[in-house]
Amino acid sequence: MRVPEADSVIIPDIHGHTNHLEDVYEKYGESVRYIFLGDIVDGPDVKHTLDIVNFMVTELGAVAIKGNHEWVLDATLNASDDEERHKFRHVLWRRQSQGSFKGYERGMLASYDIDEHTPTNKAAAILRNRMQTAGHLALLREMPLFVEAPDFIAVHAGLVTKPWLDQRDYLEAEEKQLLTDEPKFSEEPDQLFGLWVHDNGRTSRDHTLARSSEVKTEIGDRALVTGHAHMTLSADKRITDGGQRVRLASRLEKDQPMFVYQTWDRQVVEV
Repeated sequence: MRVPEADSVIIPDIHGHTNHLEDVYEKYGESVRYIFLGDIVDGPDVKHTLDIVNFMVTELGAVAIKGNHEWVLDATLNASDDEERHKFRHVLWRRQSQGSFKGYERGMLASYDIDEHTPTNKAAAILRNRMQTAGHLALLREMPLFVEAPDFIAVHAGLVTKPWLDQRDYLEAEEKQLLTDEPKFSEEPDQLFGLWVHDNGRTSRDHTLARSSEVKTEIGDRALVTGHAHMTLSADKRITDGGQRVRLASRLEKDQPMFVYQTWDRQVVEV
């Protein structure tokens, strides 16, 4: 999604922590444009958090982009074939031996009053219905994969070292196909999930991705603002590369502070 320049507050991974979102709204009110970096879901109070985000999107003009958690949730509820849905439901609600849901979306079912022992297919059907009734399903489906403004580019995990225009075209094409009647989710964008790297026989995700100065197309002095990779850094250490690289994701589950980015002064602020 491309948006005009405006005083914006960029908000990292909320993960169902409504109190942090309420603190941000209390600090800035309705005088700014809010940009969410994704990973709004997966946490203690997802339904209430989505209620607030939905209000901010529909009434205040906020923009909420998809993170990897929204991608997996969307696939769980809307993938076009049984095999794909099964793959993502396993990721979403991986079971432990006691048979309760202890997977990717901790707290998701409880926040929608769904018993954790409900079989996965039935749980997904109930969740889809309840999210649709609450207006959350439409919010989830329509989330763009990035935001581009004259002064920043916001994407959940980051960019890769390819021409920006190629990445933009790819992400916009992905946005369109996700809104078709038969969306495909198997190709998970590195810009949302991180890169797969192979080292000494081990495969893992590399969450660093590219700095804006490494992207192979001139993007000016715009800041690249991301969430995804959780860190416990001070505000000043979250801005690097002469102000072009901004990492916001915080470990909210450990009661660490949350940081946001103010585009008008290019500062990271603790909330």
